[in-house]
Amino acid sequence: MKKLLKWLRYTLAIIILLIAGVLAVAYWNRDKLLAKLNTELNKGINGKFYIDKIDFTFFHNFPNFSVTLHKVYLRASHYEKYHRDVFFAEKIFADLGIYHLLKKEVKINSLSIDDANIFIYKAHNGDTNTDVFKKSQDSVTLKSPSKETPLIFNLQKLSFKNVSIAYADSVKNKFIKFQFLETEQSFAKEDSGFSTNIKGTMHFDSLFLNLKNGSYLKDKHTSVDLNVAINRLTDDLFIRSSTLVYKKNEIGLTGGFELKKEGNYTMVFSAKDISQEEVKTLLNPKLIRTLSKYNLSDPLSVDVYIRGRQIPGNVPDVDIAFETMQRTFQYKVLDFSELTLKGSFTNHIDDSKIKDNKNSKVTISSFKGMMEKIPVAGKVTFTELQDPVIDLSFTSKSSFKDINDHIDNNRLVLDKGDFITDVKYRGKLSEYLDRNRTSYQGKLKGSIKATDVSLHYKVKKIHLDKLQLKSSFDEKTFTIEELKLDVNGSPVSITGNMQNFIPFFIRPKNKGYVKLDVHSPNLDLTSLTTRKTSQTKSKERTKQSRKKMSDLLDLVYDRLEFDIALTVGQFKFRKFQASNFKGRLRLDNHLLQANPISMQVAGGIMNLNFSLKQVFDPISPMSVEAQLTNANIQELFLLFNNFNQKTIQAENLTGKISADVTF
Repeated sequence: MKKLLKWLRYTLAIIILLIAGVLAVAYWNRDKLLAKLNTELNKGINGKFYIDKIDFTFFHNFPNFSVTLHKVYLRASHYEKYHRDVFFAEKIFADLGIYHLLKKEVKINSLSIDDANIFIYKAHNGDTNTDVFKKSQDSVTLKSPSKETPLIFNLQKLSFKNVSIAYADSVKNKFIKFQFLETEQSFAKEDSGFSTNIKGTMHFDSLFLNLKNGSYLKDKHTSVDLNVAINRLTDDLFIRSSTLVYKKNEIGLTGGFELKKEGNYTMVFSAKDISQEEVKTLLNPKLIRTLSKYNLSDPLSVDVYIRGRQIPGNVPDVDIAFETMQRTFQYKVLDFSELTLKGSFTNHIDDSKIKDNKNSKVTISSFKGMMEKIPVAGKVTFTELQDPVIDLSFTSKSSFKDINDHIDNNRLVLDKGDFITDVKYRGKLSEYLDRNRTSYQGKLKGSIKATDVSLHYKVKKIHLDKLQLKSSFDEKTFTIEELKLDVNGSPVSITGNMQNFIPFFIRPKNKGYVKLDVHSPNLDLTSLTTRKTSQTKSKERTKQSRKKMSDLLDLVYDRLEFDIALTVGQFKFRKFQASNFKGRLRLDNHLLQANPISMQVAGGIMNLNFSLKQVFDPISPMSVEAQLTNANIQELFLLFNNFNQKTIQAENLTGKISADVTF
């Protein structure tokens, strides 16, 4: 143990002597060392580095020997005019090779720069301080073996801590400012130029590419892994595969810039499963306002391709592809859930035209989900984005359970059935989203098919069963191509059309007109005149999303006028019964009119015109004009409830009657 301690003391003494020797050599040759450091720093620089003073330490990056440079600045040729240094640092730690130092030589292995500022500008008159990084005209060419290699390419390590960089271009109205909070840089010389890698944490103050649109990356803290290469023969800058991380969102980056006047550039961003709410804050205020219209709750994947020219006011080509799955999504009056979609955006539909909203397009190549609790799948494009025009097509395949989830079951309930709806629309988005629309300027086309449907409309006590429907519609007419159903047990077959009313799309402005041909072997209309029962306001009923279909049926009674051509084998209305019923019925709100009607009644033949007012009330005033031939008078009085009088009763009558009647 004592022997070990003895060797440790000897080793420590040797190290102390070595450190003292190195420090002694450094201090004895301080002026020469300062001059040599200046020489090293100025290699490959068309300007002048200045160092205020130097100190020495082993503690910055032990066991390396470090020289501390205080107040270092780089001055370019335009300093007298603009009084701005290209570079200023409070401290630079230069790690020197000890072996070379003992030989009174300077070899800088690595640099650490703390609390520094780099300012690059381009003035209106074309003056710039970027030429500080270029050799003067009498310098040797890049490929000359005698050319001095800049210090930066010989470094093993370059570290930044709190290094601020600002770039101001007065010609293109661009301003960029960011800080290297704590990063490491590496440089490598290549045949045609050099490459660099920057890795660590950065803070962006602002990134103005167009002053009127505002700043990107405003006051944002990020982690970066940037790979940049410069080709000095072709004056090109390349961003090789790189990443930028904001919070937990990782964004891939590649691109290229032509470092010449009006040069081309490209930028490609890609990201998987990022938060739209977080990432959109990296954009400028104009884009933030646009994206805020779309409330995306879940992550999305996006690829952005930007291509343009470095010309003041030039708008680049922008192409975006995106994909997302959203548990919920809301846009104005539309509510989606379990939504999956893929889409794209371009701002140059026609490359010969200005890149603005009129020349832009959003394409949703496919979407699938639940729209207001109804399953839908389709595609849509948006053009003329200032006041968007949409080209939409979608299909909805739903069951009676889907419909029941969407309606007020206190008023209407479906027992079974399946529905297929196909819709195509091209026109203004604003009119398509208008729930109170009474007409369309755009083009609407669609079809609805229903199979084996059974439903009960409680308000009117109507039960519809065995319903089969084939229908089509456009922006003007809803056509019932075929409708077969049982109405409270009465089989009915219907064809016809509706004007000024397209269910779920267009409401009647004043009146909607329904013209139908109805055939039935046996029809009982008594149930259609049942008085409307009052409904208590349940919590469920107050939800608008569950009232739309129920309210639609109320609208049928309140806002539609029916013109119905009837052919019925056996007809019944309250106590009235007839056979071989043919005629025309018109129902307008609370008024039912029949004109003309022919039928066999009470064993005779009747031709009549009649009207029934207040159809949905218990007592309905009726007006009749009839020609009756050879009818059983007792049966006739029974059918008409003794014509609402008590003087002459049916049981007191026998015989046949032919008459002209006004009642």
